[in-house]
Amino acid sequence: ELVKGEATLQKMPNGQVKRIVDVVIVKLVRRGAQDVLVELEETVKDSRQDLRRLPAVKRRSDEHQFLAARRLITQFLRLNENFVRLDTSDVRVVEEEKQSVSYPGLATVYRKRYLRAVLDDDVFLEESPSPSSRR
Repeated sequence: ELVKGEATLQKMPNGQVKRIVDVVIVKLVRRGAQDVLVELEETVKDSRQDLRRLPAVKRRSDEHQFLAARRLITQFLRLNENFVRLDTSDVRVVEEEKQSVSYPGLATVYRKRYLRAVLDDDVFLEESPSPSSRR
């Protein structure tokens, strides 16, 4: 996590060390509809975990919040970035501090950056192969 730049350690004035994690959370809505993409669950090996959350990715220290959102859209959601429009005027930052589940005893500050994105599914549907052409 530290090597990838997905988190940093910061020494506070009182001498305490805190883990800082910057998370980019994308609310992806379908244009002209109220549909919102939500991650329902995650399967790792034979274990399923209930999530029910908006898609998110840890922002690396070498990337801007919008680049992290694009990485989430293209690499994790596997959508063509040309079909998704990020709303650069609608960004909210919420900072919360809590104990890390992954690193017990290490206080962690989560900087959550909420971004809104719109899926232009009209274009997406036009570009997608029809079910009959996939056979």
